[in-house]
Amino acid sequence: MTDLSDEKTRRALERAAAANALKRYEDGLREAQAALQLDPSLEDGYGYAAQAQLGLKQPARALELARNGLGHHPESEWLNRAASLAARTLGFNTEALSFADEAVRLSPGHSLGHEVRADALAALLRRTEARAAYEKAIELAPENASHYADLGSFLLDFDPAAALVVLRKSLELDPTSARTHNNLGVALLKLKRAGEAALAFKTAVRLDPTLKVAKENVHVSVTGLLGKRVLWTGGLFSLLALVRILALAREALVLVLPILAFALVSYLLLKRWNNARLRRKLDPELLRLYEQIDADLKAKRL
Repeated sequence: MTDLSDEKTRRALERAAAANALKRYEDGLREAQAALQLDPSLEDGYGYAAQAQLGLKQPARALELARNGLGHHPESEWLNRAASLAARTLGFNTEALSFADEAVRLSPGHSLGHEVRADALAALLRRTEARAAYEKAIELAPENASHYADLGSFLLDFDPAAALVVLRKSLELDPTSARTHNNLGVALLKLKRAGEAALAFKTAVRLDPTLKVAKENVHVSVTGLLGKRVLWTGGLFSLLALVRILALAREALVLVLPILAFALVSYLLLKRWNNARLRRKLDPELLRLYEQIDADLKAKRL
């Protein structure tokens, strides 16, 4: 390869890396392919191209690229890791674990290899091993927020208290992650701390207004905050009213309808009063966000 070709390849790879870092995956893929045209054996060319295809949600193509790269560089930790990510996305969990195991064997001190191995183990429902692998990634790179975030996400279903701890640690390191704030809210909701959960979901939406799951969680959590006491109070009132109506109905059927009407009106007034009281207690910004999301849901815009 000439010096000019070397320079063109180097620049193409630099542009691919920069584009992928900015999540401009189409540009990253184009630049990686340009580098591969100049040198079809480039490890970084296959790596950046596979990374871009994963970002573009094309895991089958990413897996093909990673395998092609491994044909030239079978000892590449990066390409084995990329292949593991792609295979897991496709649901090939056993194959994903095989690639991840090889990545860890090739570079046991690289935290990202342990992270993708943990993901593969989690997908195979091997929880004890998965947790150990996540914790190993954290041990190797304790300042990497994503390792804590991934462990927290993994723990949500069966240990929300532990998830809460590691998700908060992740946010100490990177307070800008919308998904981590959303998962923090899920952990708080599972721990029946609905008010704190709603605020976490609000933060997630403010950081990433496109994060649909966080918007849905805002709606669910605030609806619960507004409705829980109303349903309990109103339900109890209605039950007592019904018992009273049935008792009186035996003696004077003519009293049933007026009492029923009184009970219904009382319930509706109580519900309205209680709802207004609960709304006043909510964070005003959270309430505005909830009302916006509620309108979007009713209009089927979300």
